[in-house]
Amino acid sequence: DTTAPVPDVAVLPDIISECEITTLTPPTATDNCAGNITATTDINLPINTPNLTLVTWTYDDGNNNTVTQTQAVYYFPIDNTVTQNNNTLTATASGNYTYQWGDCSNGFVPINGETGQSFTPTVSGNYAVIISNGNCSVTSDCINVTISGINDESLSQLKVYPNPMDNELTLDFGKILNNVQVEIINVIGQTISNKRFKNRSIIHLNLDISKGIYYLKVTKNNSESKIVKIIKQ
Repeated sequence: DTTAPVPDVAVLPDIISECEITTLTPPTATDNCAGNITATTDINLPINTPNLTLVTWTYDDGNNNTVTQTQAVYYFPIDNTVTQNNNTLTATASGNYTYQWGDCSNGFVPINGETGQSFTPTVSGNYAVIISNGNCSVTSDCINVTISGINDESLSQLKVYPNPMDNELTLDFGKILNNVQVEIINVIGQTISNKRFKNRSIIHLNLDISKGIYYLKVTKNNSESKIVKIIKQ
């Protein structure tokens, strides 16, 4: 037997996840003598290193004939950062997430009814948010808020949906903004789309881009910026 196994799938699909990868489904191959063969890998699970991990699968027919395949595994953990604009706290992660704000000074007791992306405390204190995608969750750092009575919303009310998206992405600012720059940036830092809009409260973007991870950068009046991770499915 001098014939190596032939993978059943010529190109293994990429795996993209916001949760650490605890299991992988081994691909299979067909061999002229051994029949069906299940691949093995020496990768250590879980995969919890952000960005790209290349997994090498090996098919061995038991007769010194082997062939390998690589599979790209992308781990992009949920963004747990929070921005503060005067008294308002806003989770950076925007999309199909649930939010629960809590009081760090009181054993992180959940604050009743505060399940939105933004939270404006009514009393001074330390606050954080748990962000979940339904399968895993992250918790932000605790942020101190001292009530000042001033609340300039600026970009803090920005909502981006749907996320993951197909071709259309909606940006909802919650109020009319006079001068907004919208950029789409890929994972290696290249700007693939750059547009300016005036006097808009809602922007609909039609993005003909390949599937994967991108970053939406919104800049108001050439000064304040906000970056949101988006996924094209």
